[in-house]
Amino acid sequence: MHFGGRSSSQGRRLPRFPAAVAVAATFLSAPIACTGPRSVVIASPPACLPGAPACPIALAIAADPAVVNGDLSPEHSSASYAFFVQAPARLQWSVTGPAVRIVLTHPDGDVDGPGLPRVVALMAAGRYVFSVSSNTMAEGIYGSFRLELRLLPVD
Repeated sequence: MHFGGRSSSQGRRLPRFPAAVAVAATFLSAPIACTGPRSVVIASPPACLPGAPACPIALAIAADPAVVNGDLSPEHSSASYAFFVQAPARLQWSVTGPAVRIVLTHPDGDVDGPGLPRVVALMAAGRYVFSVSSNTMAEGIYGSFRLELRLLPVD
């Protein structure tokens, strides 16, 4: 999956994150090695393509929104991002680019979407997975996208 980052020794493109995004120190159970202020090298099993639903890219969302730029293609039509919430919060999200479907998986395995509201209550602490995938029921489903995730306090 191409995220605008550098190529790994295996030839796949690796994510490149804006400086405002803090990348978690673990990628599920695989290590992440920081190589600079804006890039990471992900060490993952060969069967695990970073960003696939089974292997979401770990994000730590700080006070600033997490901003991720990526590409959807026929070969890689989805991208998933995992983040942790310590206390109840609200997730505000926006995406620009091709026609996509959004799905949010909660810590207990419940799934919201497609058709997710722009602000979602996250009432349980734990790991959430935010997935972006090409909307196969629409036209213009491949290309670059920009995803912004922000945690807000509960009202």
